[in-house]
Amino acid sequence: MKIASQRILLLLLALVMCVSLAACGEKTPDGSTPTPPDDQGGETTVLYDLSNFSIVYTNQVTNRTSDAILMLASTISDETGLECIPKIDRITDVGEWEILIGNTNRPESEEALALVTDDNSFVIKSFGHAIAINAKNSKALIAAIEHFRKLALDNEFIFKNELEYVSEPLTEIVLAADGASEYKIVHLAGLDTSLKGGNEKYDLEVKLGYDLQEAIKTKVKETLPVVNDGAEYEYEILIGETSRQESIDFRNSLALSEYGYEIIGNKIVISGTNHTTTHLAVSLFIESVNSFTEISGNNASLVLYDGMRITTRAAGWNTNIPEFEGGSFGGTLDSGQGSLTVLYKDTTAEAFADYCDKLESLGYERWQKNTIEDNVHATYTHSENGMIHVYYAANEQNVRIVSYKKGKYNLPTSTEKESYEAITQTSITQYGLDRKNGAVGMCYVITLEDGSFIVVDSGTENDDKSAYIEFYNLLKHLNKRPDGQIVIRAWYLTHEHSDHYQMFAKFMQEYGKKVTIQEFWCNTSTKDFTYNGANGNITWEKSYSKYANYVNGDFKWINLHTGMEFYAGNMKFEVLYTEEDLFPKVCRSYNNCILIMKMTDTTSGQTMLWMGDLLLDGCETLAARYDGYLKSDLLQVAHHGKSEAVSIYKEVLPKVAFWSCTTAQKNTLTNNATYRETNQFLAKNVLVHICSDYTYTIKLPYASGDKIEKWIP
Repeated sequence: MKIASQRILLLLLALVMCVSLAACGEKTPDGSTPTPPDDQGGETTVLYDLSNFSIVYTNQVTNRTSDAILMLASTISDETGLECIPKIDRITDVGEWEILIGNTNRPESEEALALVTDDNSFVIKSFGHAIAINAKNSKALIAAIEHFRKLALDNEFIFKNELEYVSEPLTEIVLAADGASEYKIVHLAGLDTSLKGGNEKYDLEVKLGYDLQEAIKTKVKETLPVVNDGAEYEYEILIGETSRQESIDFRNSLALSEYGYEIIGNKIVISGTNHTTTHLAVSLFIESVNSFTEISGNNASLVLYDGMRITTRAAGWNTNIPEFEGGSFGGTLDSGQGSLTVLYKDTTAEAFADYCDKLESLGYERWQKNTIEDNVHATYTHSENGMIHVYYAANEQNVRIVSYKKGKYNLPTSTEKESYEAITQTSITQYGLDRKNGAVGMCYVITLEDGSFIVVDSGTENDDKSAYIEFYNLLKHLNKRPDGQIVIRAWYLTHEHSDHYQMFAKFMQEYGKKVTIQEFWCNTSTKDFTYNGANGNITWEKSYSKYANYVNGDFKWINLHTGMEFYAGNMKFEVLYTEEDLFPKVCRSYNNCILIMKMTDTTSGQTMLWMGDLLLDGCETLAARYDGYLKSDLLQVAHHGKSEAVSIYKEVLPKVAFWSCTTAQKNTLTNNATYRETNQFLAKNVLVHICSDYTYTIKLPYASGDKIEKWIP
């Protein structure tokens, strides 16, 4: 995996020109005169610095050719540190040094093309001030551009005399001819290929395989089988991450945001480095199927070339991050809100430390470094290059790097305990959403000593649509500030299921100007990563700006990541798990994309673990990461009691368990076959259970037998 770094490289393509070039006194692109002839062959070596060249092309090129041109320009920009922007061949805008692609209006393009005698060949030829790349058809031209790009990347090719390369006829790869094809569409074995089990979705790569099947069927009237890679076939179209070496090599060759396809013999590899870009890669290949299929009467054929590669890049991510050394590339995750997570496997704490040293040597400023057991986390910012959050998971021997572009992130306000005037006792209130039929979900209010609140989730509306009114009255009831102002320090959203946000969205719309909301804590998911998660919901990235306009206060969006530690009043929060920790597992339930935090009251010393709706995969990941650190006095029971979380609860061993469901539901779930082991463990080992039949408040520090206040509106 290649990562663009801050270093500026001179990308030199060495060409050998004729002696007459020196005799004419012509300069090389770097401004120097040609090297004198050597004593052996009388030849003159001229170095071309591609950073001085502009790319010129005709506006008659196809969309796929345009993709190849843009990738060449991106490669030159990355490697030289100077921006290379392709331009149309206007005769009034002739540059001193040009790379000419296709049939431009420059005479060199036509002269180079005259050297091509076979329709399936291409030419690359230098003309002193220009390099012409041309072919008789768009597919061969794409192959020519990729050939030239690889030469540039290799950075060590020296050509004798003038550069004049005419390729052998390219090998044709017949994907389909006369309505027939030998190819199979192949995905990784072990993915979900069933529409049963309540989810009614295939895994994403399987779904993409069927999308491609339909596109090819529509165009060439042939239905290609969609199969897994358990058996190997002679002719394969490989989707995403498979066990084939061709898939591995192609993915490792991609830049972090790059995606596309490559023809490698009888294998057609289609991929990106994550779910988002793999989806885009399949769409790109489908566009190529539509572009390159030739129709003759009732028959259709689709012919590509061996070695043909078309890739492009997704926008929006910060991929200008220093290269990590000491591990193997494990893919990337589109982790939402403009962030990209890069995984490195089989690495060490020492490699993590070396990477932190590298960041600091390159001018990154450390915002925070935090160690939890053997896991180490660090966050860095750079005035120009944005933010990097990097952490090492000891049990996995993995490093995850989360990056943001400049101006696209916010960090928690306080990394140390804040100064404030204590005006009330800390309390935790479980809002009784389940008192009315239809009002379900989870909602808590943490009252801090300075009188401000933290709201955790919120639940749905109830049948008479009055929950948001009742919640406002609850805040007024809990408010102890002398000025009467309701200040919500933060809204902590565990995940984006409607029974965890819907009521508060309505609350902001109706009461946002009557309260102050300072921050929004979350770790949102993306559509493609959570594709297979039941009832996935990608809401807040689309809705945030709308709701931010409804409220007083900054309502500052803060995406939190594992290992971050920060304070709000007398409370310390530590992020223990996000969706990035589930990756590289397939997300088979949206409820495993949860922001989990451990909360410590710095006054009483009591702790609470917030679990959201975490299910089995997430629980196993969390339990394996920590050995004893999950121990907490208070527990929010995961997923309203519908989670196989016994591995977590055995470590937490709380004094109090908060159930965001009624007592009747709790009793039923305690005897449910799926959740019996988990919930009976809680029943036997926890003395105090608080359900949401009504709204209940406990004050910290809490001891068994202390009063539990009940609020009835």
